[in-house]
Amino acid sequence: MTRAGLSSSRWYIALGFLAFFLSGAAAAEQEVTKERLSLTLLSSTQQELVCRITLQFKNELNVEIKNLAAEIVLLDKAGLARDFLVLDGGSLTKDKRRIRQFDFQETRCADLSEILINDVIRCEGEGLNPRLCAARLSLTSSADIKLGL
Repeated sequence: MTRAGLSSSRWYIALGFLAFFLSGAAAAEQEVTKERLSLTLLSSTQQELVCRITLQFKNELNVEIKNLAAEIVLLDKAGLARDFLVLDGGSLTKDKRRIRQFDFQETRCADLSEILINDVIRCEGEGLNPRLCAARLSLTSSADIKLGL
């Protein structure tokens, strides 16, 4: 085998290892991004002077959440802040869904355009913190009111 042939085969081996490493890194990144904290606005119903919203929380992280809370802002149709509130999501075991209802006093659901998740203020659990949980939020809405960041 010539010297050039040996160098060429080493080059192919190095490229093979690099491709293997990069594919493993991409797979690991996909695994990490699958971890999320899902929040779905299922419905909003008017009950006299109360707007009742129904939210579904789902813990798709790899650990139990012992205490979850978020500061929200109710935005009106003009996009103006109507109210600032804290929603307590409680605890969530891994892969657990929890449905909670929240009553907004003296609020007409029809006047709201969006519920903005202003910040995650509590997210307690092994290796968790509010910043990590905020980064893993996945929001959807099945109601006329948008749920956003």
